[in-house]
Amino acid sequence: MAEPIPSNSVPALVPVYTPAYGNAQVNTLQNKHVELKNVEKIYQRIAILQTEDEEKYADPEFFVPLPNERASAVNRRKKQFKMGFINPTHDLITAKGDMIFKKSVIRKTDNEIALSFIEGADKSGRSLDEIMHNEVSSSLAAFGTVFAVVDKPNTEYISLAEEQNNGTPYMYLIDPLSVMDFEWNEEGELLWFRYKADKCVPRINPFDSKPNVIKGYVTWTQNHYLFHNEKGTKLDEIQHGFGVCPVVIQSLTLDPNTTIGRSTFFTSSQYIVNANNMISIANNEIGKAASAILLLSVRDLNETSIDRDDNVEDGGVSMTTKTADTEDIMAIVDIKDAKPEYLLKNLDVVGLAQTSADKYFDLACDNEKSTVDVKNLNPQSGVSKGYDFQEIDAMLANHAECLESFEKQLAAIIGAQQGTNESAYLVQYPRTFDVRSFSDKMTQLKDLLAIGYPSATAILTSQQALIPDITRDPDTMELINTELLEETAEKIAEDVLEDKAEIADPAESESDLKPEVEIE
Repeated sequence: MAEPIPSNSVPALVPVYTPAYGNAQVNTLQNKHVELKNVEKIYQRIAILQTEDEEKYADPEFFVPLPNERASAVNRRKKQFKMGFINPTHDLITAKGDMIFKKSVIRKTDNEIALSFIEGADKSGRSLDEIMHNEVSSSLAAFGTVFAVVDKPNTEYISLAEEQNNGTPYMYLIDPLSVMDFEWNEEGELLWFRYKADKCVPRINPFDSKPNVIKGYVTWTQNHYLFHNEKGTKLDEIQHGFGVCPVVIQSLTLDPNTTIGRSTFFTSSQYIVNANNMISIANNEIGKAASAILLLSVRDLNETSIDRDDNVEDGGVSMTTKTADTEDIMAIVDIKDAKPEYLLKNLDVVGLAQTSADKYFDLACDNEKSTVDVKNLNPQSGVSKGYDFQEIDAMLANHAECLESFEKQLAAIIGAQQGTNESAYLVQYPRTFDVRSFSDKMTQLKDLLAIGYPSATAILTSQQALIPDITRDPDTMELINTELLEETAEKIAEDVLEDKAEIADPAESESDLKPEVEIE
């Protein structure tokens, strides 16, 4: 759909919107779906981590003041907290997609418009594969639910070629924090969807200093698009005629009673915050210790002994500086009179805080490796499931299934936009993965060969697992796989011939086993 048309220029053929909706009330912006209210604070924390907004790292959701900490010390530590903040969010939320998209996603269609969409799925012309990998997958992993609109230019075309060139559908993701409300019917169809949005009013004068931006909200229904300003005044109204609400909502939580899903990153994000607060405590105590060392060094410098050195010409002097090493400092700590308690009393906290920070980071990583299950969002105690690649395989399969479901909704909407009830294209995501390192795979293969494992298929499977680590070129991968299959077939044929030979001449094989007996 093209940019929203101002209401005063809507063609007369567009029917006036039903009075039942009319102009929205002023308080519509304050209305928010109850499921969204429940996760709003978590969404805010995740959004800050995802966008790496350093200025907000010192917000109350992130930075925790210490008991009885002076205001000046808090402000000083806030600066250090923001500068030293360690944020592994990007790596954690992109890891699943990186692994899934190492394999090929199969998309099939004879629909020319769908093909154009797959090749360029947004207004910038990025491929659908790129958007799914870099945006949809990471947003799903971070927030647990992803929202997207599938729109197309609101224009009539005189030929299929013109529609393919100018009327290709396009998609865009909606910021989860901007989503306001939605409603389903009993059949599970999305009736309408609303989110906050800004509208730029076209500037007739090219020399206007800045664009005129109107803040408001968009509402999509099964047949209409509407834009209201913050006061609830309807500014735009367009009948799109798709017959479906062109919004995709995909959640990791496969629960028919809820829309907003939960991801493992809900918990992981809190672990990251906890870890950084532990680091801040450790750094704060290290800073105090450094100040203490400086004071001790200054004291020792003042006590420097100046000894006469007869070997120095003209009766010169040599200065012997006493410097305090670690053992000296720790010894001084034990001397009450010399101990600067306000500086060194919490040296033992440093190790504890650093250990705690490492543990929280480990928990975040282990939590992201856990199988996605709404009933099991926290890492298990005991043996971590994160090191069992089969469990990780199941988690990746769940994530891939959600991405596939997202695309199936895209295909259904594009089909509806073309006036059909059929999906515009078919899609299939991989369901099996192998997250072991190259060395791990080689170790398994070597072990199988070393013990003379009798299954040629098992050897072949281990060899095939190495292919993605050797090359990413599809043609080369296929060639290597063909060679492995041929070699395995030859090996199996040789083994069969050997078995047949033993069956054909059992006496010879038995004589080989009988010990030689000397007859007198």
